[in-house]
Amino acid sequence: MSKKILLAFIFGFVLSTQISAQDARVVRSSATTSDNISFEAWVNNSVLSPEQSASITYKIVNRSDKSIYLVRKESEVEFVIEDDKVIFPRPVVLLDGHEQFDYHFREIKGKSRFLGQLRVPATDLDKLQYDSMLVLVGFGYVLNIQGLKPKREELRDPLPYISLLSSRLQTLQLSGLYVDLPR
Repeated sequence: MSKKILLAFIFGFVLSTQISAQDARVVRSSATTSDNISFEAWVNNSVLSPEQSASITYKIVNRSDKSIYLVRKESEVEFVIEDDKVIFPRPVVLLDGHEQFDYHFREIKGKSRFLGQLRVPATDLDKLQYDSMLVLVGFGYVLNIQGLKPKREELRDPLPYISLLSSRLQTLQLSGLYVDLPR
């Protein structure tokens, strides 16, 4: 058998196996940062019945000796629906001069963990256009909160605080979680 025929056969085989492949239905996703912080998210039920809300649990384990602070913007939408995706966004810091400093910080002490819950009501799941949804869960954290808790009177000019948060904020996103929807 010539090399050209063999290469054509191998290429055809690889192409045919790629065409017939399907994405695995991932129900748990995790990541560990260089700061030794582990983030994990999972769907509590990967197949929903009619009128059932989607529930996503997340766990953050701080394996370092120092506290970290989860960052959440109070005025930020809880989730966004786009086509077949439900996105729980990472906190975003805009340096536009019009932004308010309405961030909430949740401490996770060193060598401890935090467990949280996210929910998509069944009425919002009807907005999705497909038989399944892909869930993306965003997180933001800072290692140093010093100077990021201004007094109310100091917030007349929030730009210095927003700038400081922007320089310290670290974000990540866990993705690939699938939930089958009733149709």
